Amino acid sequence: MPVASERTYPSLVSLRGLRVGAQIGTRFVDQLRSAGVIDVSTYDGLSDILRDLGLGRIDVGYGDQPILAYQLRVGPKRPVRLAEEFAAPAGEALCLVVRKGDPLLAQVDLAIERMRASDIPEINRRWGLEAS
Repeated sequence: MPVASERTYPSLVSLRGLRVGAQIGTRFVDQLRSAGVIDVSTYDGLSDILRDLGLGRIDVGYGDQPILAYQLRVGPKRPVRLAEEFAAPAGEALCLVVRKGDPLLAQVDLAIERMRASDIPEINRRWGLEAS
């Protein structure tokens, strides 16, 4: 969760009363509203959230930690930080989507299974995508 202040944000409840940005069409918007966060602005993408956070239009951004960490590392320098103390309410698995019956699915599954134990953690380290 990127933030512009030094205040701590241990949970979603700590965001009540703040202006929070989240990506439209994601579980993050629902999680915020379920936690009682009322002032939620929705964005098409995470880079838009980072831009508005840096400009002070929102107080906090909420989204996928690995992607936000990567964008903060390689994108434009902004006066924001990741709130490392934040405990996400849920961890979610990632997936790939293919057409039903596509023979590519079996090949993708096999390739991922071969990479799972050793290669994927190394790829995550190389690109700074480890979840905190």
